[in-house]
Amino acid sequence: MPIDNYGIYKINVYPKSKKSSYFTFCTPEDRTAIDSYLEHWERFGEHLKEDSPVFRTDYNAHGEPLRPGKPCSRVAVMRSMDGLLKDIGLRGTNPELESQRFNRSEIMRCHGFRKFFETNAFKAGMDHIYIRRLLGQKSGLEDAYLKLKEEELLEGDSKHVGFIGIIDQLTINEENRLKRKVQEYKIKADKVDEALQEIAQLKKNLGL
Repeated sequence: MPIDNYGIYKINVYPKSKKSSYFTFCTPEDRTAIDSYLEHWERFGEHLKEDSPVFRTDYNAHGEPLRPGKPCSRVAVMRSMDGLLKDIGLRGTNPELESQRFNRSEIMRCHGFRKFFETNAFKAGMDHIYIRRLLGQKSGLEDAYLKLKEEELLEGDSKHVGFIGIIDQLTINEENRLKRKVQEYKIKADKVDEALQEIAQLKKNLGL
């Protein structure tokens, strides 16, 4: 679900599960990548609907007409991640390990994203309870008694940092941080202009 005033998406995880369902958010950088990816499918004739899969099976762009998207299997996602980790040099190719069904690596396939989020959210000042909620981690009595609204997890309050407050720490591309800085400076400049106008009007009223 888009949250346009912050340029992000709210993501419902395991929405059909009563026990495991939770929601989290993505950064503006992520949303830009997702939107670009979906626009790619639309250019080749995909009619996106609310239930259209984000990660769909591949197709032949110059072959048969594009059929309705089917979600990638868990195995297909794992293989894609394995290939990506090798292509960018974070994992080497070890024939002996490749022949084993289960193996461990220093560079984790997908769980590393969760560790990246937790580490950087903590560095940005987010409370552990907020982190656990956005990661979908259950914590017994805490979940039963402590109720946090979506707005609190998103924006935080005077004592707690919400998701909006950790976006810079989660952003990879420096361009996104610079854009946020420009926006902050623009807001400050507008406030200064307003204050100067008020002072000028006050002086005029006092005949100074």
